[in-house]
Formats: sequence, C-alpha cells, structure tokens
Amino acid sequence: MWDLTVPGDHDFYVMAGDTPVLVHNCTTEEAAPTPAKGSRASLDEAGQKSYDTLKAAVERARGNLNAIRRQLGPNQTGRSDVEFWIRRMWAGSALENAVANDPEVLADANIVHQGTANPGQAVADFVIGGKYNVDVTGDSATSIRVHEGRDYYDHPDQILTYPTLSNDEVGQITG
Repeated sequence: MWDLTVPGDHDFYVMAGDTPVLVHNCTTEEAAPTPAKGSRASLDEAGQKSYDTLKAAVERARGNLNAIRRQLGPNQTGRSDVEFWIRRMWAGSALENAVANDPEVLADANIVHQGTANPGQAVADFVIGGKYNVDVTGDSATSIRVHEGRDYYDHPDQILTYPTLSNDEVGQITG
C-alpha cells in the first residue's frame, strides 16, 4: 500500500493490479457547509442565543395560561357574545405578547417585538438582530402552512411553534 500525497485537488488514475482506477484526492480540511438561509445555524453566536431565548420564552408562555390571560385587553375577556374563532385569535396574540413581555426577552436588546403592534399587516412577530424574522404560532398544519407562505420567511426555523391551545384552554384564557 502506498500513501500518495498530491497538493491541491486532482483527478488521476492509479493502477490496481492491471486495472486503471480513477481517483480524486481532496484536502484533509473540509470546508464547513454553508448554513441554509434562514436557519438557526445561519445566525451568529449572539443571534443564536437570542433565538434560544425566544424559543424558551414560547415554552414558558405556553405553560402559563394566566400569563397569557394577563395580556388580553379589557374587552377581550368574558365575551361569550364573540365568535369562538375570534377568541382563539385573541388568545394566540396574547400568547405572543406574553412571549414579548417575558423578562429574558425584554432583557435581550437583540430581539425586537413588532407583530401585534401592526394589526392587519403581514410583519414578523419578532426580529433578531435587525434582520432575522421569527413568528410564533400554534402547531396546527394550517397555521404552519399560512406562516410558511409569508414572503419574509426562508426556513422552518423561523417559525417557533407551540402546542395549539385546546378549546378548553381558549375558554379559560378568554372566559
């Protein structure tokens, strides 16, 4: 067996017995693959930390129905006269606001909440580092599909999902 070192990338033939075999050498240091646009890996270290902060805040908010309820306006509670789908929308927006008001999110100057501040406009819920858009939504296939169709998303990492609120939970939050 021979160890043949050829500098740079080259294709060449070697003989294996009487058979010529085409081989390709490569450098021993492989370049790291470029992260997919919009993936968490495409963020710098500070951006990844902010992303993780947002993700943890989503989990905390989803686990605290009272924190979500506190984000509702005075005309959004006790409204049995309002169609249920609207109350579900209110609860989802309140969960987003609970994430925005999470102490760790508030302490991270790299995270800007802009979602519910622009009603009726298609804007990201959060922006990390001035350029990385993140939405927070329930994990239903419909909700995810709607968010993936927005023109400011490039990768599934930009959509942080939580277990969709059950009808009973929506009732507890908005009741």
